[in-house]
Amino acid sequence: MSAVGELTHGAKIPSVQPVWRRDLLSARDPPHIFCTHHEYDEVPNAEGTLIPPDDMVYRSFFFDEAEIFSFLPAPPSAPPSLLHLRTPNSLPLALPYNRDLSRS
Repeated sequence: MSAVGELTHGAKIPSVQPVWRRDLLSARDPPHIFCTHHEYDEVPNAEGTLIPPDDMVYRSFFFDEAEIFSFLPAPPSAPPSLLHLRTPNSLPLALPYNRDLSRS
């Protein structure tokens, strides 16, 4: 990483030659998928599901730290049991609480 940093600061040649595998940086020809994402598989039988698959939209969401903290319950409105959980790792615990607030 220091070699890459030196190059970004204008050095023509880094003081330490970087060691990397160029095959990892090059795209494969033809492309090769090596990680199967089963979350995008079609559901063969949707009988008995709460929400029909035809009514669902599949999207990915990425949140930064400020947005994650905006989801977490704020101290004045949060129940006392959640006040100590104001960290990004507590997001799964806060989502049901926010869902219930949005329904009321």
